[in-house]
Amino acid sequence: MGDTSLKVVLLIDITGCKIGQTSHHLQCLDLGLFRMLAYLNHVCIGNGKELYWGYKFYSCDESNSGYEKRQFVEMSLKHWEKFEEILWKKCSPSTASPNQTSTHNKIHAKYLNQALSEVTIYFPWNQPDLLSPTQLNHRYSTKIKHQQLQHGLTNLILIVRPCPLTWPTIQEFFGKQYASLTAELLEENLLTDVLHQKLTQTLGIGLGWIDVNNWASKTTNAVRYI
Repeated sequence: MGDTSLKVVLLIDITGCKIGQTSHHLQCLDLGLFRMLAYLNHVCIGNGKELYWGYKFYSCDESNSGYEKRQFVEMSLKHWEKFEEILWKKCSPSTASPNQTSTHNKIHAKYLNQALSEVTIYFPWNQPDLLSPTQLNHRYSTKIKHQQLQHGLTNLILIVRPCPLTWPTIQEFFGKQYASLTAELLEENLLTDVLHQKLTQTLGIGLGWIDVNNWASKTTNAVRYI
């Protein structure tokens, strides 16, 4: 897993994927995520790169604390089926639903910020492939990484939850009143200065938002980039 790879993490909000959703919504989300990773894998192959991906589930009605070292895996049916089993177990409407009352007074952006911070820590974003015969020495690898960051972001975190687009959902998400959702608003209220610097300058990670409310419809704007 060297400098010729794209690393992607699916950051999934269990609470947001369950409240008000049906099995049909989850089926659409399941298929949509698979198609997205398959497309990214196809693009990587076409550009002589490899795709490595991982996932993290979090919830604003549960504690997200605790160490949980994660690894990236290659795109394969075996790894996808393992993820799919966990996805349906955690997010299926047939399982116990989150207590909407317990999450009503919680600022959802706070829990997402915590989950993003954990993803930057627990995943080996800069770890080289130790078994690779072409492994570069640390000094040269760091130089290559710096050159890559100068030409843009090299990795991706996809936030999977409802996107707060209406006044009530924006207030619930941020805990404050705002007229509309903008990239500047997300950056100022979701990312601390330290987290923003770590994402963009240190690890070269871009953020995308997968709006689970749009997967079951025919809309084409389910994915929004931050």
